Amino acid sequence: MARQTELVKPPASLAGLQELSAATLLAMVGASLIAVLDGVGSGLVLIALLAIPPVIAALDASPPETAAVGAFCVLLALLSGTWNQNFDQTEYVIGLLTVIAGAVAGLWVASLRANLDRERAASELLSEAGRLMEATLNQKERALQLAKLAVPSLSDVSMVDVLTPERQITRLAAWSSGSDAAEMFIKLRAEVPIDPRGPHPVAEVIRTGEAQLLDQLSDQRIAEITTKEEEREALYRHRFRSCLLLPLGARGHVVGCLTLWIMRPAAAFDETAQRTAKRLADRAALALDNARLHEQQSHIASVLQHSLRPRSLPEIAGFESSSRFLAAGEAYEVGGDFYDVFRTGSGVWTAVIGDVCGKGPEAAALTALARHSIRAASSPERAPSDVLRALHESITGERTDLRFCTAALARIQTPRNGRGFARLTIALGGHPPPLVLRKSGRVDQLGQPGTLLGALPTPNLADVDARLGVGDALVLYTDGMLDLGDRSDKDDPDWLRRQLERAAGGSADEVASKLAEAAIKRNGGEPRDDIAILVLRRSGAG
Repeated sequence: MARQTELVKPPASLAGLQELSAATLLAMVGASLIAVLDGVGSGLVLIALLAIPPVIAALDASPPETAAVGAFCVLLALLSGTWNQNFDQTEYVIGLLTVIAGAVAGLWVASLRANLDRERAASELLSEAGRLMEATLNQKERALQLAKLAVPSLSDVSMVDVLTPERQITRLAAWSSGSDAAEMFIKLRAEVPIDPRGPHPVAEVIRTGEAQLLDQLSDQRIAEITTKEEEREALYRHRFRSCLLLPLGARGHVVGCLTLWIMRPAAAFDETAQRTAKRLADRAALALDNARLHEQQSHIASVLQHSLRPRSLPEIAGFESSSRFLAAGEAYEVGGDFYDVFRTGSGVWTAVIGDVCGKGPEAAALTALARHSIRAASSPERAPSDVLRALHESITGERTDLRFCTAALARIQTPRNGRGFARLTIALGGHPPPLVLRKSGRVDQLGQPGTLLGALPTPNLADVDARLGVGDALVLYTDGMLDLGDRSDKDDPDWLRRQLERAAGGSADEVASKLAEAAIKRNGGEPRDDIAILVLRRSGAG
């Protein structure tokens, strides 16, 4: 949206006029025609009509321009008295007073319209601020939008500084009009940070939470603000005529400071400009704090999400392993999909994949409980179904919120000589059955369906044995691979098989990558549910 009205303007004066608008010229031409007609000796006294041009000009011209038209009309009225020689006539005096009244009325209308235009511009600015800053949740991008919005409507240079969690002041954004000030002060702040406890006005505003309005800085004041020679030279070079510093306060604390500089020949910030700047700062402060909280929550969620899965998969003799995790939803939402691979005994490994219902801290807590319970319950002598029963007991014994989870657990016995078949024992607790991509390209389904863990008093679980030959790949996955929401092909039972068949002959990493890419493509570029994939391929090496 283009904003034609600036909230900071040069002082209103006739001397400041550089050129006249079309409305002003038209009004002056009209006044000149009236004066000519009045002076041709038609017998008509038209002087009173000179009250009209200032009012016409006021509808579109600025107050100084309207004042110029009014002065021009009064001058023509005085000249009319000279060439008509009727200074002493009542009709002339009344006409002259009418012209003066028209000039005053035109100036009043122009001033009123200018004030209304500024108020409208202020409302448009604030509306645009809300729209632009809601378009992103990145704090730095929101700060840049704020800096851009303030130029040139409110300032020639704008800067946004925030207080970091380490209690340091950092410059997030700056913007300037017609100079390199913004770029220079961003670079300067990266090299010379503001001391939060020092005398710099930005630091004082953040500490006190009170706005400051500064006139042009003297050399002495610049020396008091900073001891850094580079910063002094920058302030000498870019002296502002007026500076407004506003605290960015949100949720009871100051998160930063908005600095606005006027460098053009202009009056200091008047009441309208200060009021608009304060409203902009208040609105931006909440937006910046929301972005900060979102980034903080996203970071916590990311750390927590990574803690629910192994940092890396262990090396298993004679196997290749690979995994993928595709998160759905907002970055701050912790999902419940998990997987793990760990040694259970000599030549015995456990691979598990599962899905906890829901998202958020409760789901994360149950996910952590599931991983640790499975590790604690696993042993070479204990059947996978017994391990899942132990997980069921942990869930029902420690939680009362009716949450549950699904899991597919595989115990892998590697061949002693590194060749031959690896033995598998599979147990399913309400989870989609694993698939095996054979070396030949055939896809087999493993396991017997079991009941959800933590949902029923006694789960129905069973163990199923299988073998993995060299070149065979065991593929475990969560139901996000098959979830398509409203898609018509969501119940296609052969879709996943076909994807695996296309990955035949590939390494474990290639199989995992192709499955992840196929799932993303099938979901239209963004998963609707978290997706976890775990691939263990019998390589024969080792």
